[in-house]
Amino acid sequence: MARGNAYVSPAEARAFFARFLDDAPRTPSPPVSRTAVALADLTPAPLAEPATVDPMAVAMLALEHRAESPIELDLGHAILRWATTIEPGPDGAIAIVDGWRFLAQHEVSGYRLDFALLSPHGSLAIEADGWEFHGRTQAQASHDRTRDRHLTLFGWTVIRFMGCDIRSDPLACGGEVHKFMRWLARES
Repeated sequence: MARGNAYVSPAEARAFFARFLDDAPRTPSPPVSRTAVALADLTPAPLAEPATVDPMAVAMLALEHRAESPIELDLGHAILRWATTIEPGPDGAIAIVDGWRFLAQHEVSGYRLDFALLSPHGSLAIEADGWEFHGRTQAQASHDRTRDRHLTLFGWTVIRFMGCDIRSDPLACGGEVHKFMRWLARES
């Protein structure tokens, strides 16, 4: 990941991140994830003009704000950690990850995807399925399969990860997502 020479301190990064949080104006000290700060390699250093903020840090904090469950958060972090490049995301995207727009809670044809990766090579839907919601009933399993078939008809490749797999090895799950991204890029 390309990084500039000037880094902001963690305190300055928190102030920058506050702009991305809906509740920032109401709270004097917005909550900032220790995970996002720790994983983003924010190094205290004297500020030089122009100061830069690591795009990984911005993407991780945006992800934490949008994820709806701990397993989604773990999977999203793992997808970001496998990236070779991260750039700021336009139009509601969390980031551009290796040339793919990375979105959380993306609406498609009446369905909300946990994550979407979009590029000229294809559209990748990524679902993090906790046992509590997706595995308990036959009706929910049937709904998920119907949803997958519908998305496939609209050109989406659907990948599902069980919560137990995400919890046991989130980086392996993130690695699988990147394998699919490379496969779709080769096939197009």
